[in-house]
Amino acid sequence: MKRHARENRRRTLLAAALAGCLLAGAAAHADEPADKRPIRLIVGFSAGGYTDVIARILAEQLGQSLNRSVIVENRAGANGAIGATAVARSAKDGTTVLLSPPGLITNTLISPELSYSIQDFAPVARVTSLPNVLVVSASSKYRSLAELLDGARKADGKLTYGSGGVGSSNHLSMELLMRQAKVRMLHVPYKGSSLAETDVMAGHVESMFSGAASAIPHVNGGRFHALAVSGDKRIGALPDVPTVAEAGVPGYSHGTWLGLFVAAGTPAQAVAGLNQAVNKVMADARVQARMTDLGADAFQANTVDEFTAFVQSDLAAQKTLIGNASLSAN
Repeated sequence: MKRHARENRRRTLLAAALAGCLLAGAAAHADEPADKRPIRLIVGFSAGGYTDVIARILAEQLGQSLNRSVIVENRAGANGAIGATAVARSAKDGTTVLLSPPGLITNTLISPELSYSIQDFAPVARVTSLPNVLVVSASSKYRSLAELLDGARKADGKLTYGSGGVGSSNHLSMELLMRQAKVRMLHVPYKGSSLAETDVMAGHVESMFSGAASAIPHVNGGRFHALAVSGDKRIGALPDVPTVAEAGVPGYSHGTWLGLFVAAGTPAQAVAGLNQAVNKVMADARVQARMTDLGADAFQANTVDEFTAFVQSDLAAQKTLIGNASLSAN
């Protein structure tokens, strides 16, 4: 009996000790502070372009939602490739995030010498989709798409247009327009859309497709005259500006999107956390109102898997467009 009593007492003490360890571990885990390290939101373009404009809205709202600093960092050049490279080589901990348009994809299709591939990134979430706006200087003699296309035909390939770089969304929007309208113009690429916009305003370059988010303020401010919208419907912020199809090129439709990416190998939990935070922020009515003012489409919540599938689908579509245009970064 005494032996059984001693054995029961020993088991009771062991159980108590184990419970104490578990409680201590749980308490320690509960006391661990949430990750407060700053998040670097990399933009591969100069300040002022549509990617930068939306990045700053996103950074502000994400910072408030996550209760941590989200800092926009511009790494302009090579159609976003400089910024993308920085993210591909960053620590795989979710603290360095890329906000990119489709240029992340198109770069890999036209520049095989790149130091990264699309496999070096983990898709996080699609932030927005929006059209481009075909603009000229407010003082340009071209007041409609038909007039611009007629001028391009008469200039025999010497009429200029700007873009944020070879393979950028605004470049591809113009390539598609030229192919469908059967005209040629001279491409002048820049290290970001905002730099091209400056030269269009000044009349140094005749026209360009500008992301709606950056074009709208310039149109409303009297610095640009808008000729057409690249999407399949008009945008509320510019209700009097027709789509390219309405303006005389039937069947034309081309837009852009912005998505978040981190370095491949980032833990799935960190990627999922960022995805959830982005969906929450972008679905907020106040953020949606700001995005509508910038010409963006209505936000659609998306999972990591859904955005990953979207990227793969867009990769195939961009490959077809680039092949038809016979583009090269050189």
